[in-house]
Amino acid sequence: MYCLGCEYRLDQLTERRCPECGRAFDPSDPHTFGETFVHLPTRGHLPPMIGVLGLVIGGAVGATFSVELMGLLAFCGLIIGFLVGYAFRSRGEQ
Repeated sequence: MYCLGCEYRLDQLTERRCPECGRAFDPSDPHTFGETFVHLPTRGHLPPMIGVLGLVIGGAVGATFSVELMGLLAFCGLIIGFLVGYAFRSRGEQ
């Protein structure tokens, strides 16, 4: 049993409120808690995720032409991916 707000484990708690985020839950109502732990990526994960995606795509495109171009495009894809990821992350924090 996990908190819907912060994924804190709620098993064996005496109080019916999450000690981490304060969200209330009722063990008899399954709509107030999660049965399984599902960690979803947050906006903080976007820059490395999109950066790696850019690295892979740039490397794949460059590999179709030459080894030198593969390295250059992979590096450019990595940098562009990180910049795009940070832009999306910053946009969500406003």
